[in-house]
Amino acid sequence: MKRRNFLYQASCASVGYTTLFSTLFNLKSIGAAASLNFVDSCNDYRALVCFVMNGGNDSFNMLTPFSGTEYTDYANTRTDLALGNGQNGTPNELIEIDPTTSQGRTLAMHHSLSGLKTLFDNEELAFVANIGSLAQPIADVAEYYSGTKNIPLGLYSHSDQQMHWQTANPMIRTGIGWGGKIADLLDTTTCNNTVSVNISLSGTNVFQAGNDSFSYVISPYDGSIGIQNYGNGNTFYNLRDAAINNMLDHNYQDAFKNAYKLEVKHANDTHLLFSGAIDQVNLATTFGDTQLEKSFEMIAKTIAAANLPGNGLSNMKRQIFYVDMGGFDVHDEVLVSQEQSFTVINAALMSFNAAMKEINLNDKVTTFSVSEFGRTLSSNGQGSDHGWGGNVFAMGGAVNGKEVYGTYPDLVLNSSLELGGGVYIPQTSADEYFAELALWFGVAKSELPLIFPNIGEFYDITSPTTPIGLMA
Repeated sequence: MKRRNFLYQASCASVGYTTLFSTLFNLKSIGAAASLNFVDSCNDYRALVCFVMNGGNDSFNMLTPFSGTEYTDYANTRTDLALGNGQNGTPNELIEIDPTTSQGRTLAMHHSLSGLKTLFDNEELAFVANIGSLAQPIADVAEYYSGTKNIPLGLYSHSDQQMHWQTANPMIRTGIGWGGKIADLLDTTTCNNTVSVNISLSGTNVFQAGNDSFSYVISPYDGSIGIQNYGNGNTFYNLRDAAINNMLDHNYQDAFKNAYKLEVKHANDTHLLFSGAIDQVNLATTFGDTQLEKSFEMIAKTIAAANLPGNGLSNMKRQIFYVDMGGFDVHDEVLVSQEQSFTVINAALMSFNAAMKEINLNDKVTTFSVSEFGRTLSSNGQGSDHGWGGNVFAMGGAVNGKEVYGTYPDLVLNSSLELGGGVYIPQTSADEYFAELALWFGVAKSELPLIFPNIGEFYDITSPTTPIGLMA
């Protein structure tokens, strides 16, 4: 067995056991998800793709000041981590952008993201600036130190901040993610979920864990992983297939055995349905060979299958995907590492965008980036350390693109938002970003507090506008 197949099967097995015991003991939560309502009737198709940059993306080199005093402040603060703007003898490492709404400054993107810059110009990509995990709004350094505001639990901790971004619950440690809560909600509607609403290309995760729902884990390379060589038509395995069928068709007297058999049978049937649907997809768009590109290719095939009439996934109307990429916890060699990572990201997202256009679903699929925190603007002499506020992006035809939402800060030390060492207090909460995406996906405004417990600190759900205006 291939090593990656073993790892993905192990991930699926752990999910299976969880579901088994939930079935046996009927331990269904009576928490928030039980009373959720879904606004959309699911007559159309929509998908969210959560792209996680694990480790803390140094995102003030992803979206950067380009000229004037803002660039001078940036270069003075970042010292050896600053990217050149091609002026005053510096190398040209930035691509200037022209947002529709100016914030009184010129901004640029990392030169390795040239494809995403094109999408930005075409109004298919937007940024959210100085965003982070927040429990309450914090206006400045003085308010932070006043002790009058709640601070997210485990600030600067990878594990805590990853959890907060995936659960939207920054004051507690919980294993229920906001993608999982939405999937719980969809289980109570007419939206068909033959295969789990949540599909992961990166193993099990907190974001997609619900009270009753779970993620369906697939491989970027091989798609759905079932029983090795089951049903492949090879006569060598015919006797083994017959034995497996006998076990799965048998009615066991022992409740545990019978429940486990039903879970295995359901998993195998789902695998056959999923694999059969994917096999019918032929995309003209080509993808590269990196794991991230293969992950986005498999997502594209899954979305195409869900919209291809006559196969096992063709009645899926809502899907949430999860894919992550490591390598962003860079305490040294930031510039080299970022150029390599951003090059891969640019290729993967450009191919994915092209594939969505090929199947005419670009306006029905939104890809959004997250990372547990931004990094310090100040250099540690070799790289950057754990910070707080950072920048993210969203991509797709439904995004109100060519904009930078939130307020891009002055990147100068000792400013009203700089806590020391180049750590910036975020001025837009992750909750506002997530709520914007959830509303586009079909969640009712009145139900946002049940998915995002602190949303009331940042957004009035009775408002006629959306939280930040990101989505059409």
